[in-house]
Amino acid sequence: MSNPTKYSGCKEATGKTNEAFELDFLPGKNSADSAKGNITQRCQNEIIYEEEVDFETALEKTGFGKFNIFLLLLSFPASCASTFDTASLPYVLPTASCDLNLTGYDRGLLNGAIYTGMLTSSFIWGSLSDTFGRQKLLAVGYLLDACFSIGASLSQSKWAMFAFKFLSGCAIAGPFSMIMTYMSEMFSKKYRDSIVLSSGIYMSLGGVIQPMIAIALIPKTMSWEILDGGIVICSWRIFLILSAVPALISGILTAFCVESPKFLLAKGNKTKALQTFQYMYSVNTGKPRETYPVKSLRNEVQTQNQRDNNSSSQSFVKTIGSAFTHPHLKHTFLCCGLQFLALNSLNTIRLWLPLLFHYIESIGGEPLNTCEAIARNDGPQPTDCSKVSVNESIYMQVMYTNLTTAIFMSLSSYIVKCVGKKILMVCGFVISAAIAIAMPWLNASYAIYLACLYLGLVNAGVLGVIGLAVELFPTSIRTLAVSLTMTSGRIGVVLGSIALPLFLSFSCWAPFMIISILCTLCAVIIYFTVPGSTNKRTESAVIS
Repeated sequence: MSNPTKYSGCKEATGKTNEAFELDFLPGKNSADSAKGNITQRCQNEIIYEEEVDFETALEKTGFGKFNIFLLLLSFPASCASTFDTASLPYVLPTASCDLNLTGYDRGLLNGAIYTGMLTSSFIWGSLSDTFGRQKLLAVGYLLDACFSIGASLSQSKWAMFAFKFLSGCAIAGPFSMIMTYMSEMFSKKYRDSIVLSSGIYMSLGGVIQPMIAIALIPKTMSWEILDGGIVICSWRIFLILSAVPALISGILTAFCVESPKFLLAKGNKTKALQTFQYMYSVNTGKPRETYPVKSLRNEVQTQNQRDNNSSSQSFVKTIGSAFTHPHLKHTFLCCGLQFLALNSLNTIRLWLPLLFHYIESIGGEPLNTCEAIARNDGPQPTDCSKVSVNESIYMQVMYTNLTTAIFMSLSSYIVKCVGKKILMVCGFVISAAIAIAMPWLNASYAIYLACLYLGLVNAGVLGVIGLAVELFPTSIRTLAVSLTMTSGRIGVVLGSIALPLFLSFSCWAPFMIISILCTLCAVIIYFTVPGSTNKRTESAVIS
């Protein structure tokens, strides 16, 4: 490279005082290139890019500061919101079953209500997000979810509660898949693995915080009547109201966020994307927006279809159709099939745990196996609900289970660097299958230890499948792909929630046997269809 030529006029490039700056030819370029504008200005050791810059370079130049810290703070309640929504009802079922006169089949329907809402709307949410953007839809989704969750807590009948939980599922389905995509598109490669990992840890920590709230509230005997007794508020209803707080906080905070520049570039809106980068840079560094070193951006996606397609409705349809055509069709079926099996086997057990621990606690330490403990509690609801009590220990056991899952998720990101994503997922599902088949025959006192190991292993597999979808699909349909993957998983959860009480009415060991078979199928499919990778660093982010 030739010696750089000295110029004055740094003020025009950066807005700073008139100081010397260098005009450097880019590596591998000649003087003809500089005449075309392929030049880089160096001002006080800061490169000023005048050629078009790709997304990753532009994002890196925004730095890391207050803007990113705000997103990290937002990520905590946003990640907890979906965990609180899906897990809140199982916590209250031991006491709410009497107040609402629930049968085993009713409990299965209520557990599956929120997932029914999710699978009904997530397909639409994904397409809307890839068509209209992330930020506004995140705010709307979280706020709607908070409203419907509060409505469910005040419901005085099982059908009203079912309706509100269904609507809550419709609302949270979009933010659940969008928040991971949004966060990964707002952090540079240097920090992206950490933010994806932190989201998984936050979800697990949410599973630890929620049973702590349950311990403080649900066992308490408190009750208030409003509207002349039309609405009765008791401890478990207050717990459901507090479970809506993360969604409410997330909705308020996301209203102050900016649209993803990755999405804007994918839609060809370079001007607005550059303005977003300038804003991020200014907040992070405290410098004026005009000093942002990138002056022009390169379109991430610029196909003929996008140039010709100015209709949002046409884009909406094309986005959906692209997931079911070559070359993405095989990836769609792979991710959807795996998630159907994995989430079915995970949440059928997870949603049942508080009630299962309640059954085990009620036998008072008798040397019974798990199935015998279940049979001991299989009977009609008591007529006097005031005499129904729930021991705090069952929520402590759930908290220990969720804490173990959080620790396991943290460790798995390091284990995967050594053995790879494929081996970790296959071994995890094989061990989970063995645990499921052994659980009904072992002493009930071992249930908590088996549940800890089982949930940790299967949860790693579920997040691994989501990461696989992120890897396999391009930005233009990535949120849709994750939504489709989660939709298939939620179908599995709904079927599992409804089928569990039915199978238990025939035989206790039958649902455990089926769950074991599902885990085995996951291991076989992953072993024969998911390729191994030598990039263990990338895999550690995916499994997280």
